[in-house]
Amino acid sequence: MDLSQNVPVTAVSPPGPPGTYGSLVAVGDRGFSTDESSDSRFFFLVLSLSDLSVEAQAVSTSCSDVPSAVQPYAGIHDHFLIFISIGQITGNLPQGDLHTFLSNAGAGRVLAGLEQTISQLGTGYFVYYTYALGATLDDGDLPGFEGGGLGDTTTLNFSFMPVDGGYAPVSL
Repeated sequence: MDLSQNVPVTAVSPPGPPGTYGSLVAVGDRGFSTDESSDSRFFFLVLSLSDLSVEAQAVSTSCSDVPSAVQPYAGIHDHFLIFISIGQITGNLPQGDLHTFLSNAGAGRVLAGLEQTISQLGTGYFVYYTYALGATLDDGDLPGFEGGGLGDTTTLNFSFMPVDGGYAPVSL
């Protein structure tokens, strides 16, 4: 398989404290970032798998709500989500509608592992977590690409492979 035509993707989830870092996502030669802020936040980027155009981009401080710009793409099979936590404290794990949205998109073992560790050891032991997800927004497909950690930067790498009619996400 010739991988030279693949479009590389890198997503970086920085640790806290808030205001220290913005997020960074690179899709091929296009970069997307948030500015440095004093708030813990989440970054959402929705891409069309037909041509990798940006359909929605949002930043949210809510750990339970899906931004209104992103919500319409839930369950849409030909769209891809890149989600990043930025400077998040362990008490701000995704919950409620946001947790359901991420789980339906493809969040799985890594997010569950963070939840288990923080639940068992408490939020006083680890202060910050990092999490990144890349997944199609189809509710019924395979798990997404995930990365996460406690206190360290998380880097998520994958690529988009050209296929008839668009692009398919593939692991490295």
